Amino acid sequence: MEEASPPYGERLIPRLIDFNAKTTPTKECFSVPRTNSAKHGWRQVSWSQYANAINRVAASILQTCGPAPAEAFPTIAYIGANDARYLVFVVAAVKAGYKALLISPRNSQEGQLNLFGLTDCHIIYHDTFVVSMVKPWLEKRAMKAVVIDSLDACLDDEPVPHVAFDYTSAEARWAPFAVLHTSGSTGLPKPVTVRHGVFGSSDLFHNLPRLQGSHIFLREYSESKRSFLPLPLFHASGLYGFFGGLFWDFAVALPMPMAMFTADLVLEILSHSGCDSIFLPPSILEDLSNRPEAVAVLKSLKFVDFGGGNLAPNVGNKLVDNGIVLHNAIGSTEVTAFPYYWQTNMKLWDWHMINSDVLGADWTKAEGEDDDVYELVIRRQDKEPGMQGIFYHMPDLDEFSTRDLFKKHPTEPNHWRYHGRIDNTVVLSNGEKLNPVSFEETLAGHPAVKAALVVGSMRFQPALLIELVTPPASEAEERAAVDEVWPLVARVNKSTVAHGRVSRHLIAFAKADRPFPRLDKDAVRRNEAAKLYEEEIDELYQRAAQFAPSPNVKMDTSSPEALLNSILALLGGMGIVSLEADSDLFMSGVDSLQVLDICGLLRGGLKAAGIEVGPELLAPSSVYNNPSPRRLADHLHAVISGTGEEEESSSRRNQFGTMEAFLAKYTTHVPPKKRKPDPNDEKQVVVLTGSTGRLGSFLLDFLVSSRNVKKVICLNRATDGQARQLAALTSHGLFTNLESVEFLHAHLSKSELGIDGTVYSRLLAQVDRVIHCQWSVNFNLSVASFEKHIAGVRHLADFSLAAQRNVPVVLVSSVLSAIGKVGKLVGELILKAAAEVSGLPAAIQDWLPSIIGSSVQTLGVLPRDLGVMNGIRWLPVDRVARLVLDVAGISEPIPVARITGCFYGINPHKTLWGDVVPEVAALYGDKIGELVDWETWLGVLEDSSAKDLDKNPALKLLGFLKHSMVEAGMWRINWPP
Repeated sequence: MEEASPPYGERLIPRLIDFNAKTTPTKECFSVPRTNSAKHGWRQVSWSQYANAINRVAASILQTCGPAPAEAFPTIAYIGANDARYLVFVVAAVKAGYKALLISPRNSQEGQLNLFGLTDCHIIYHDTFVVSMVKPWLEKRAMKAVVIDSLDACLDDEPVPHVAFDYTSAEARWAPFAVLHTSGSTGLPKPVTVRHGVFGSSDLFHNLPRLQGSHIFLREYSESKRSFLPLPLFHASGLYGFFGGLFWDFAVALPMPMAMFTADLVLEILSHSGCDSIFLPPSILEDLSNRPEAVAVLKSLKFVDFGGGNLAPNVGNKLVDNGIVLHNAIGSTEVTAFPYYWQTNMKLWDWHMINSDVLGADWTKAEGEDDDVYELVIRRQDKEPGMQGIFYHMPDLDEFSTRDLFKKHPTEPNHWRYHGRIDNTVVLSNGEKLNPVSFEETLAGHPAVKAALVVGSMRFQPALLIELVTPPASEAEERAAVDEVWPLVARVNKSTVAHGRVSRHLIAFAKADRPFPRLDKDAVRRNEAAKLYEEEIDELYQRAAQFAPSPNVKMDTSSPEALLNSILALLGGMGIVSLEADSDLFMSGVDSLQVLDICGLLRGGLKAAGIEVGPELLAPSSVYNNPSPRRLADHLHAVISGTGEEEESSSRRNQFGTMEAFLAKYTTHVPPKKRKPDPNDEKQVVVLTGSTGRLGSFLLDFLVSSRNVKKVICLNRATDGQARQLAALTSHGLFTNLESVEFLHAHLSKSELGIDGTVYSRLLAQVDRVIHCQWSVNFNLSVASFEKHIAGVRHLADFSLAAQRNVPVVLVSSVLSAIGKVGKLVGELILKAAAEVSGLPAAIQDWLPSIIGSSVQTLGVLPRDLGVMNGIRWLPVDRVARLVLDVAGISEPIPVARITGCFYGINPHKTLWGDVVPEVAALYGDKIGELVDWETWLGVLEDSSAKDLDKNPALKLLGFLKHSMVEAGMWRINWPP
């Protein structure tokens, strides 16, 4: 007799999987990507395959860890790439009598060790991608580390013995299913035990009738054939999203674990995954809403689900006006799934239809808020949790204050819209969360400060509102107050998460006639205080957009020398010390944020001296093009005295003079060409510089996963290259296996790259290709400030020429311009000279329209404009990385003789082509016959197809160039910080 399924609410996940594996063995449970590229499609995993994988891993756990003591449920941690092994491991641990602790790769080492201690965890399973991440934990805590098999090995079709899970719901519903953890925004992360009964609560939703004609949301989800679920599987959203869906029998497609989730990738996924619904974060959905063809794709889906943050009303309205079925999801780690219903009225897309009776909601009027704003308090309805999953997490409570605020719809019953938090948490506009209590408490310890309030909900960065013991009565007193409290603010900033740091120009003070509202115990009423100063906060952020800080030095403009002394004093006040008049600011460590401060302070100092200089005359480029105090003083004096245009022209001449000098210096003594064997096409050894940068991280990730690469050698400026690499990869959501990577401390500006002679000789014998991505991230520096980078290009060229094989050098160029950004052009011309004299294979992958190669060598014409793309836009970093590997001959073999020329990409640094094209044309003299419009230039390029590709490199990327131009011209792409 066939086993019957238990009633709703009594089904347990391990038994449900085994039951479906018997009754519907070939039916799809979920699907996984075949590769890290969407175009290769998704592989379906049936219920029987999933159950078999769970049994395989459960048996492995029992063999490795031994049988678990009855009812003890020891903890074993798991961390790995965001793939289906999470879904296998969690259930396998349950079957083996253990519980899985799922840890976030974003936790600090202290946070991870704290979780291990609190859960008494002494065993950690991990995949090969995170070996370097796990190693430091093992040095600090005695733990056994076990490397889990690959996903393909886990999902192998070969049958394995069944591992039984014979518990009933009554026996297991209070037993642990898995352990998650809090975010750690208020301190170290704390474990949260998820019990089996939590999923039984949402399983009971099957029994709910319609509400106002609508089904419970999960029933509508189940109408989808396959839904794309891009959520992290170590997080509550991913865990609940997948396992909660099992009870409703709807299949999900999982993401590529190594791909950056972007709007472009979403379109590729929807083209190749067979999904007819999708869950998206609001930021991605906003990007897609600006693309007509993306809107058409979303319209073809059964529904588009979003959550994790608010979607701007104008974006949501645009989507529903275009016929998209938009669903607003809500849930939390504590409450799990809310009993909310499918919204059929798309005009109410941002309102949740909540069954308050089932939830046990007691909507409590929120103090200090508008009349229609309430806090959600959940009250226990019965001794048993039933559909109130919250009381499986907190069985000793009879009510739970969520601290979440909701706005009540004025006319529609049961309709609520999320309104924020009642507690201290500040949620920034990019989704980052900040608990400001420690910041505020430290500031309140200042003798002049009565209270401090960090604000900034739904803003990009936080601001500070301070109530002083003696409130300032004038702007002068406010400036003095900022000076007084700033040292303490700066000290607290150093120990605060990056997104929680307060800038000097985002500090304001409470007024004497408007003290902070307080509770009886003198605690500040946060929301009421923020509302009381709403106008001042808005004004503070508006001023910040036009930041011009108050000066700490009054500028003496009587002579260039006096102005120089004022500038040196100003820089010293900023903490930029040990500078001489002719010191290069950027060689002394000044960064782009400090440049903004310098400009603001200079404008403020000049204003104090009675001289108004607008941002158009004193911009960051003024500092970049005049990178020493003396040159900056000369530039400012010329601006003040009205000789700015002449001075600017002189500056340009200086730039080109410096460029010519560097060209002469670094292109002499190039050795003659030698006959050498070509580099390997398989089992390649690749040198990569700049691997810890954003692009470098993706290049390293793709290199390691390439079937053609045996080893990657990363040359890093920092001595702790591997540690920095791990942090960089994690910050970009990459889980790269670093076992085939060697990290070397190098100084490219020194001969033999600053590497030990023995190691250098080994590299000469081993290396097949070089990708040079280690360039200053500040694209605005003058040529003089770039000399050490320029020297590095020559030394890499020397390395290539001395190598045993014909090693190509690919320079990943961020900028190509003739004014202000010509440092990299010098590097490119050095490689060009080496190629001409010595036969060095060199390719330059340029992110700006680097069409000059074809224009100079073949076409004879240069575009005076770039059509709609005169202002250059972003290209997703993973595309750029793949393009670099294509150009270098790593992705697919290409003759080494073809690795030459300039290749086109899109530059993330916005500039105007029309501003620099005259200088570019002049630089190449009679090789450029005329300037033409962009459309004409593309036509000339397209008609040149029969000509030599080696002299016409842009033609190789004509389709890519055309596509990217159209794409960037139509769409606005915002990437998360």
